[in-house]
Amino acid sequence: AIQLISEANRIALRVARIEFRKAFGLAYIYWSTMSLIYTILYIAIYEFRITALMSNIGNAIIMAVVGTSYGLIFVLTIVKRFKRAFMIANPNYPRKPRWRYLLNTYIGLILIMLFIGAYMVLSLTSTPAMFTLASMVLNTSFAFVVAFFLMYRPMVNLGVKVRYYDYLAWVTYIVSVLLGPLYYVAYYVYPIFWIFAGTMSLLEVIEGGRD
Repeated sequence: AIQLISEANRIALRVARIEFRKAFGLAYIYWSTMSLIYTILYIAIYEFRITALMSNIGNAIIMAVVGTSYGLIFVLTIVKRFKRAFMIANPNYPRKPRWRYLLNTYIGLILIMLFIGAYMVLSLTSTPAMFTLASMVLNTSFAFVVAFFLMYRPMVNLGVKVRYYDYLAWVTYIVSVLLGPLYYVAYYVYPIFWIFAGTMSLLEVIEGGRD
């Protein structure tokens, strides 16, 4: 009986890791499209000469709208897949009441809004050079938090092996947003590696996971 339980737990953990990798693949591809959405919006703004948005404040407003929309869709769709993976691995994984789930979502959105608000304040009170420097610091700090606390740690906690394409995705993300305020084209570098990482993750799932 003990052996059967042990085997069942091993299978459940393997299924959970595959489910987690699938969610990661979808997340990579999903977030890689955000730069494209920004580009389409900026082209539309300049094409139709919407002068109210052709400024640092306008950029912050666009960031707020797109970032919040992407975050909400992500929470309502892909986040559920990550939660399912942890529940498969551990049936005792805490099932948060709906109000706590929504509270955590709102807290996350508030933090994003504070991040964007800092941009808006800087755009009004700082020189172009100071704005660029502060943007680099804010971008890099945000990217590190995302890469380490929201990607690396959950993956390691579940025992999912970190692949080379994960490291490529995280490093290029941090470097891209660091250099973005200096060279805007840098923002288009990391999505290429995220699409690659997402594709490789989904291929790994199709192959049934790899040791």
